Amino acid sequence: INDKNIEIVIEFAQSYKYDLHKEVYTVFYINKPPDEIKFHLSDNEKRKIIGKYYDLDINKISGKDKITGNTYIEDKCMIMPKLFTIIHVKGKDKLQEIQIDEGCDDFYLSNFSKAKRIKKFLQFIDGIVKSKPQIKNAPTSNIMYM
Repeated sequence: INDKNIEIVIEFAQSYKYDLHKEVYTVFYINKPPDEIKFHLSDNEKRKIIGKYYDLDINKISGKDKITGNTYIEDKCMIMPKLFTIIHVKGKDKLQEIQIDEGCDDFYLSNFSKAKRIKKFLQFIDGIVKSKPQIKNAPTSNIMYM
């Protein structure tokens, strides 16, 4: 049974965050408080996002830590610093956290399918959220990674 009321939050390398439940896009900075920009998801967009979550079996991805539900998708990329994207999902009876280096395409065979599905899910959400006028005109984070 799919939980239609899951809450999804996506963090991008401590620079940006999408809270799809609260419909807030947060931009983080080094030298000032974060900007919070409200956007609106239609009921149809919410259904599509949740549908894609289940269609891609993101709900079935779990890590070694069965208690917290935290999952790290290990890769073979050696580029530093690692810029992780973290997906937080909260449901009626599920807490899930998935951490992936979205810029990496070199995953261990055991993680390849999971990584491909997660990245497809993130691209799907990006397409919806970044199409919003409020997000198109949002400021840019000044956090630099060395």
